[in-house]
Amino acid sequence: MTKGLRFSKNKNLPEIQNLVAQQEHQSPQTVKIPDSILGVDYGEKFTGLAWAQWGTMVPLEIWPTQEHTFGDKIKALCDSKQVKFIVYGLPLGSDQSENHICQLIRKRAQETFEKTKIPFEFINERFSTQMTLTSDKKARRDDLSAMRILEFFISKITTEKDRKTSL
Repeated sequence: MTKGLRFSKNKNLPEIQNLVAQQEHQSPQTVKIPDSILGVDYGEKFTGLAWAQWGTMVPLEIWPTQEHTFGDKIKALCDSKQVKFIVYGLPLGSDQSENHICQLIRKRAQETFEKTKIPFEFINERFSTQMTLTSDKKARRDDLSAMRILEFFISKITTEKDRKTSL
């Protein structure tokens, strides 16, 4: 069994909801911070998955990427984990430019949304894979990269909340 990493549960949930709503240009009443989040590190050959639920974050699985079954597999996983939100990593360039993989990720995310109706967001995943590398270059680390994507997302929400309260 994989040991989960801990992150603190934010006690100021309404403030975070307002920040997310501002970011998404939606009214705060329509946005809820999810208590079960799936992180996706989508690649041309492999897809890594990680899951966060109030206070615990764990790497889940690494799948061979198969276009024709991706949405169905994500839907089954979301149903079993009661996922309420999905975060996809986008491998943006240093100048924030997108490459062909980013377009593919956006397409898969939309297809998955059509099957699951689970809201999603993209976050810059640059360096997530490099942060998980070990001396064993053959070992797949896509699930750990997906966990980094979740960490980036949670950090982003926390940082935005902190920035707003310090003004």
